[in-house]
Amino acid sequence: MPAKRNNISSLTKHYLAARRPFLKESSYAHYVELAEHYIEPYVGKLNFEDLDSNKAGEYVSRLKTCGKTSGKGGLSDKTIRDICSLLKSVYYFAAENGDCPSDIRFPRLTLAKPSRMKSQVLAASHQKQLEAYLTANMSPENLGIILCLYTGMRIGEICALKWSDVDFESCLVNVNRTVLRIRNTEKRGKQPKTVIVTGTPKTETSQRVIPVPKAIGRLLKSEGKQMPGDYYVATCSNHLMEPRRYYEKYKQILRKCGITTDYTFHALRHTYATRCIESGIDPKVVSELLGHSSVTITLNRYVHPTMELKKRCVERLLR
Repeated sequence: MPAKRNNISSLTKHYLAARRPFLKESSYAHYVELAEHYIEPYVGKLNFEDLDSNKAGEYVSRLKTCGKTSGKGGLSDKTIRDICSLLKSVYYFAAENGDCPSDIRFPRLTLAKPSRMKSQVLAASHQKQLEAYLTANMSPENLGIILCLYTGMRIGEICALKWSDVDFESCLVNVNRTVLRIRNTEKRGKQPKTVIVTGTPKTETSQRVIPVPKAIGRLLKSEGKQMPGDYYVATCSNHLMEPRRYYEKYKQILRKCGITTDYTFHALRHTYATRCIESGIDPKVVSELLGHSSVTITLNRYVHPTMELKKRCVERLLR
């Protein structure tokens, strides 16, 4: 067995180098960050045959209590699961390629079960308040926010949306790319630590065609019919606005229209899903509109019935 690839740190680098051609740039950057921050400093010098159940348990505990790079606090359960999943993949890759003994067992890692995410949904009054402000003060970024409320698009998807992706006559929006800021894995010298990349959406099912209400279709047509196809919807220019900047704009808009609740941008997506369910749209249809791989994801993660909907449902018992 080659000594230079004997410890976990070296094996991880070998695994990432081998997998890189098959990974999205964003996924590769994420794995490199996990490896450098959370694998190498803790278990990088160990060999897999030395990583027994006790050491693995201590490792997970340290990540949970003081794993943040700042040293202040622990990592979320999801991040720990991602780290352990990467570590397990490295082990199986190494064993399969003869870089570590294949007769050793990867230690069982006790991880917290994924908790059901509680998602933000705009109150109906806040949604009306926001829409009234956006339509009264129309601008490219305001139009993008309206579109998010009526398509459930992610912030990276709306930033990457071009006018050529909009079918004005059929009131359809084609989601086929996303933009995000990722770690610069090729950083040399004075190059920036992060870079903006444009690529395909999060998953295969995220590439989708979303119908919009006719009123939104007319709004899109009035604002974009004369725009060049390669112009971005959220800027009405050939320069995109990166998600971080768009998020700042969104927060400014909330303040300007008098909404004090700290809604995240993703709350627009949650709101869209919830309003769809409240309107009686089949959950399977909602799942496809959001670009989910299964309806279970939609129901568990994004759709949370409001108290008003619950009251309407129980009133049907007396009909």
